[in-house]
Amino acid sequence: MRDLLDQVFHGSAAALVQTLVRGEALSAQESAEIRKLLARMAEEEQEDA
Repeated sequence: MRDLLDQVFHGSAAALVQTLVRGEALSAQESAEIRKLLARMAEEEQEDA
């Protein structure tokens, strides 16, 4: 996965997510799950800092 990210998206996870989201019609539930995941990741980053 890291190789794909590096080669296709120049290492940008944000570009990968944007491509996935724009290529699919997300349901409200899927969108909410993504938001929760991002919030959890942000909390973990703050705890590690």
